[in-house]
Amino acid sequence: MTRERMIRTHGLLLGALLVYALSMRLLPWILRREGVNVDAGLAVYPWNFSPFPAICLFGAACFRNVRWAYALPLAAWFLGDLGIWHLTKREWGFPPGALLQYGCFLLTIALGLSLRKRRTVAAIAGTGLLAETVFFVVTNFGVWYLGDGKLYPHDSTGLLACYVAGIPFFRNSLLSMGVFSAVLFTPVMLAEKRDAAVATAE
Repeated sequence: MTRERMIRTHGLLLGALLVYALSMRLLPWILRREGVNVDAGLAVYPWNFSPFPAICLFGAACFRNVRWAYALPLAAWFLGDLGIWHLTKREWGFPPGALLQYGCFLLTIALGLSLRKRRTVAAIAGTGLLAETVFFVVTNFGVWYLGDGKLYPHDSTGLLACYVAGIPFFRNSLLSMGVFSAVLFTPVMLAEKRDAAVATAE
């Protein structure tokens, strides 16, 4: 496969993952509108199993134009918020902690910039773990702090309960980061390894 064909194929894969991520983000709200129970505590649904964070890392590490690394995933996430807002008749879509979510994605992209010169399995895994951990800590704190205090009281007990409730989501986030990072980065790493071998042989 030529380098140009690989880039084209990888671009199609990236586009397909963005469409998948957007669809999976909207699906529970579509199902809920149709009367299907998708409550996180009762329904079997892959909450937080999304390629968005991996796309943030990959774009920062591999896009020639860094602006696309920021614009593409953030625009897709914004479209998801807009779709949820429309599906729920303006009740949901831009929650109080939305800015924290966007901030965490921006941080994930910034962390991904460190991978531009060092795309190893250990570096990608470590950066992905750090990004997902920060997202978990920050967004769950936002849920607790910005909430009305009924579900999670504004004390240490409520904060702890909020983090415990978020563990299944965190697990899915880590799994998705591992799966989609492998899908996105592996072809690039193999191509770089092959190019390096060719250069050495010459």
